[in-house]
Amino acid sequence: MYRIVICDDEEIFCRQIHELAAKYTKELEEDTEIESYTGSDEFLKYIDKRADLYFLDIKMPGNTGMELAEVIHSIYPEASVIFVSSLYDAVYESIRYAPFRFIRKEYLDAEIKEAVMAFFSAHTKTDAVIKLRTIEEDIFLPMITIDYVETAGHYLKFHTRGQVCTVRGKLSDYAAFLSAHSIIQVNQSFLVSLRYISSYHNHKITLENDCEITISRSCRNMFREAYLNYQRSHYHVTVL
Repeated sequence: MYRIVICDDEEIFCRQIHELAAKYTKELEEDTEIESYTGSDEFLKYIDKRADLYFLDIKMPGNTGMELAEVIHSIYPEASVIFVSSLYDAVYESIRYAPFRFIRKEYLDAEIKEAVMAFFSAHTKTDAVIKLRTIEEDIFLPMITIDYVETAGHYLKFHTRGQVCTVRGKLSDYAAFLSAHSIIQVNQSFLVSLRYISSYHNHKITLENDCEITISRSCRNMFREAYLNYQRSHYHVTVL
């Protein structure tokens, strides 16, 4: 089970972060416990209860979110911290605390969704599998083998390292779950594994198997952010 802790002195934002985190962890079918605190003093009373992911408001009475992050990292160096703020200038100062993400309060829904999915993607075991019910049988497909998924009428084709598995369904049936495993939607017909992208230029990506896929306008920003975060977390790439 994963444990998530939220600390924000504004009750409305504390509640919204809690609800959104619960919504997206449920979509990913992750076993998660979430606790919320509306003050740093209350938060520190329970600091001995380790969490995997912390959402911290930067500006709070008493201890700031950055001060709390310093305490957290001194006790649990492997824990991930996400700063939440409407103070955009604070992003530069927050870098010294190596946050997993910096989320803007004006864009809570979209940015918490991306952050939660990215967090579980980074903590997913490479031996994870997905169960697919094909026309002939049930198949347990290792996530690490998936190159991309494409629509074909009322069916989906899962292209893997060695086979193509066809199942009845829509991309939306699998998009949330697969994105937590770094398989991201790039247009209305394709999900692509970030693991097997050999090149990315403008509005097109090329996979290691030489398959070229166009990134739609609506997916470009989300894809670019996911791709750069994947590069940073897996290959220690610095991207300006």
